[in-house]
Amino acid sequence: ISHALYFFATFYVLLGFVYLIIYHRTLSVKSIIVLCSSIPLGTLAVVVKHFFPHSLVEIFCNAVVLMIISMTIQNPEKNVDSVTGFRKYSAYAADIKTDFINNNHHKLILINIANYDSLRTLLGYDGTNTMLKAIADNISVTNRLVRAKAELCYLERGKFRRIVNSFNASKAEKLAEALNESAKRTIEINQIEITPEAYICVADLPEDIADYNSLMAFGNDFHERVEKTGNIYLASELFKQRNFHLMNEMEILSKMLSRTTVLLFIISLSTQLRRNVLFQLKPYSDLLTRTTVLYLRICLFLLLKKQALYIKSVI
Repeated sequence: ISHALYFFATFYVLLGFVYLIIYHRTLSVKSIIVLCSSIPLGTLAVVVKHFFPHSLVEIFCNAVVLMIISMTIQNPEKNVDSVTGFRKYSAYAADIKTDFINNNHHKLILINIANYDSLRTLLGYDGTNTMLKAIADNISVTNRLVRAKAELCYLERGKFRRIVNSFNASKAEKLAEALNESAKRTIEINQIEITPEAYICVADLPEDIADYNSLMAFGNDFHERVEKTGNIYLASELFKQRNFHLMNEMEILSKMLSRTTVLLFIISLSTQLRRNVLFQLKPYSDLLTRTTVLYLRICLFLLLKKQALYIKSVI
């Protein structure tokens, strides 16, 4: 039995060390320090057990390690939202970053309450928390009924997320449909009936959205870029449409800036000759930057203010 104890203790120590080496990029410095503490404690337990076979030192060391982990890495106060009982933004962000780094495949259901700000103004702080608790309870019940075993997260300001692992990915659409139906029901708070305007989107990660920053930018305001249909949205379609619109806008902006630059150059020459406004057009290598756009707008404003030239429209 003692030989088996030494073997498994050495095996787990080496396994933990290899795990830290492979996944060190996904862990914070604090987490690495805490997890590394288990290695010397495990080694110490084996050594003490060798000299004192009847002692329970290995159980004590394991309890200490688990207590440290529960108080630091898995601290509920840091990872769990007190109102909804779901995982917080920080915990969600850490999990998503880890999934992208490790190329883990899963389904993500994004739920944005479009009229959250209006409801918060209407209901106040306590009423808003009551509403969020009711929505969270509804999401939890739906999750149990569909048996999707989704990880539930709340990102603040009426944004909920449900991470469905690859083993239950086939249930994601069914879960989204069930959520969409339940979201249409009214909620009574302080004798006021409200209907949260929920936009629900399903994304395949990392197929639809390839990195963390793109996902967070997309999820933050996708509800503002689509028409309300009452149906489930697919991130693959919305993301392509959004990119198309962005490319279209950039092309229009490029044409606008090129034409505006020519107009400003002519205006600059004429105004300098007339000594009405001292205006110099500074060359920029990238006309699509925000700085250039702001610069051109300021130049136009100054020209109009000084009435050097009246521009009816700039394309």
